[in-house]
Amino acid sequence: MSQAAMAWAMQRRRVTPVAKLVLLMLADSAGHDGEGLVVMRTLCALTELSHGEIADALAVLEGLGLLCRSKLGADASVAGNAHYRLACGSARASYDGRDG
Repeated sequence: MSQAAMAWAMQRRRVTPVAKLVLLMLADSAGHDGEGLVVMRTLCALTELSHGEIADALAVLEGLGLLCRSKLGADASVAGNAHYRLACGSARASYDGRDG
């Protein structure tokens, strides 16, 4: 766990509660470089959210520039696994949602 990533995630504002929960879970599992692996089944179990709710939250977070995703392998869409990188170390790190 990266404490910096967790602190960064907690400071994001105007993100829906579901998206915030998913962001916090990703930050909790991120390395010090802000990178990690999304295993959809694990996120569903830890958050008690459905696959669809998590997929929607990931799309929102990606749309806000808070993370980038890349699928892993040809069957990643079936398994729901993806590599992600949080924006906590990028130029978007100052985004707090207050500007729109």
